Amino acid sequence: MHERSEQELTDADMDVGAGGASGEPAVLDSVVHLHELPDHYGFAYFVRDEGQADVQTPSGHVVANSMPVVPRVVLGERIVWVPVVSSDCCTGHRFQLLLNSSDEVLGFIECFVNATTVHRVAFVHANYSVAARAAGLVDRASLTEYNSPTNHYQKLKNMLDTLPASEVYLPVHEIATGPALHHELGAPLHIHPSHARNPTAPMAAAVWKRVCLEVNAIWDVARAATDAHNRSEVMRSGLS
Repeated sequence: MHERSEQELTDADMDVGAGGASGEPAVLDSVVHLHELPDHYGFAYFVRDEGQADVQTPSGHVVANSMPVVPRVVLGERIVWVPVVSSDCCTGHRFQLLLNSSDEVLGFIECFVNATTVHRVAFVHANYSVAARAAGLVDRASLTEYNSPTNHYQKLKNMLDTLPASEVYLPVHEIATGPALHHELGAPLHIHPSHARNPTAPMAAAVWKRVCLEVNAIWDVARAATDAHNRSEVMRSGLS
């Protein structure tokens, strides 16, 4: 499956490849393993494996999926806020994801806001470091950033609205947001006790709500496009 170069994808922050021709063998190509997302999680990024993996189609067939796109999941049952050093007249906020049974930080979401505008959101896996990514020891997507989630949403939506039928979308530059990131029904938000008196602590709940709304909107669009790609690939292979 042909992919556009990274330079072509800079503005859209997406991944595109050429669709398969009719009559090809019944082997799937680059189906996204959304079924591997658990019922309860914080967020997940996606990577494209070079091998094959078995996947079950809606009709019950178990077939090979070449170069599957698989999620790397970060769990989270509670969210703990800590401040981040501000920059460029923005306030910094870090929302750590933890399990109820442990104080180990599994990942975090870092954002910078000015008034009601979210300027940057970064999703970071606990194993990420600059050195580790440079050395190829962790996935590149273990740090995934939206520089202005509102703009990212609009560019992604515009791209998908005009995507040619011969091309497909893969969510390797987007984040799947889990139930923990629902701003009202998700994981409870706590202020870290050592930062309770920080002057930006009272902003945490409002910032968290805004961030959740914006990143969930991105995933809603990406999820719909991913579902469409998976359905199209199953139909192309004659397995629907």
